[in-house]
Amino acid sequence: MRKAALVIAAAITTACTVAASAATPIQEMSFMKGVWSCSISSPLGHQTEIDRNAAIGDAWIHISGDVSAGMGRRASHYDGYLGRDAVRNIWVYIFVDAQGEYGAFQSTASPRSRVQNWSGVYPQGNGSFVLRHLSDTRYVIDFPLTIGKTKAFVHQDCRRVASLASASSNASADAQAYPRAAPITTHAMYTAQYHAGQMGFLK
Repeated sequence: MRKAALVIAAAITTACTVAASAATPIQEMSFMKGVWSCSISSPLGHQTEIDRNAAIGDAWIHISGDVSAGMGRRASHYDGYLGRDAVRNIWVYIFVDAQGEYGAFQSTASPRSRVQNWSGVYPQGNGSFVLRHLSDTRYVIDFPLTIGKTKAFVHQDCRRVASLASASSNASADAQAYPRAAPITTHAMYTAQYHAGQMGFLK
């Protein structure tokens, strides 16, 4: 009887340990919170990017990014949302930018996976990118870029430089260095949200 009790106790302990070790979406994304500085390079030139990332509850990370002009592209601001679709068991990234562009990507690998392949699911032909999580303070992204008739591969190297709280005193300097383009259009925002909902990403 005592042996049976010990077996049951061990089983309960194991179950509790497994449950406790199962990371929630925000735990898997927590390293992304804070301010990140990114260097973007390709044969077409160079750009810089500052991202300010914050959690939205326990399900999403909001990425607020300002990108400098370069590689034939204007300076711009974008807002991205990273989270996990628990029903489909996939990770989702949705973005809209100040120039009216938007898109949705998905990956079966979590943000902490060493190598993540992200594929565009909307609009059709939105491309793909590979993200490599090198550490909790650095990741790199590689993706193809087409400007006009010119095609190139882009390498983006991002490093965490501060928490959001410690970076507040540098907000004015960042705003001058990375001026925002026109505000993101309501149409672009709602269009991205609508199609994300149609694909089951927002429920």
